Amino acid sequence: MSDSSEQDVELKPSPLTESVAAGGQSVVKKLFPLLLALILLSATGWSISVFAMTIYNDYLKVPEEVKVPKVDGLEIKEAYDLIEKAGLNLQVHESRYDKTTPKRIVLSQDPAGGKMVRAGRTILVVVSLGPELMPVPKVTGESLRTAKISLSNSKLRLGKVTFEEASYGQDEEVVKQNPSAGKDVPRGERVHLTVRRGWR
Repeated sequence: MSDSSEQDVELKPSPLTESVAAGGQSVVKKLFPLLLALILLSATGWSISVFAMTIYNDYLKVPEEVKVPKVDGLEIKEAYDLIEKAGLNLQVHESRYDKTTPKRIVLSQDPAGGKMVRAGRTILVVVSLGPELMPVPKVTGESLRTAKISLSNSKLRLGKVTFEEASYGQDEEVVKQNPSAGKDVPRGERVHLTVRRGWR
């Protein structure tokens, strides 16, 4: 009899246990917005830190100073290698003809070699194109006056003039020239002529 009554008894959770469970859920619900706000605040702070560090590195941080290599007188490729190795940039500011300096040689630089500048600065250089070459015009068969005009138009100069005597009935004429026609020579080069005098 006693066994049967024990089996019929239903075990119910105590009111205290239910109250604790309900209270725990209530605490989690109350704390969730706070935890979410903390997570968002941390993420925002991290983003601001990264942004601030980027701004500092890109705009506010003062680069270290380096010594500018001396590159005037060097071939342009060698100059590029030296400038880049020093942590600087090279830019060809101008290319121009030069009577005495071969092609692709650095004529000058700015800033000058030996000066201390900030890393990453651009160094401007002027590079030689070598002597400006002009083709010698053909002036044989022309009069001396016409030959002078032809040479001047070709940016060349009249050199030594040697005269030969002519036979009667001949006009003045350039019979020889040096350098020869078609040869490339530096601008301003002198062209020497042999001229047969005219005799009428």
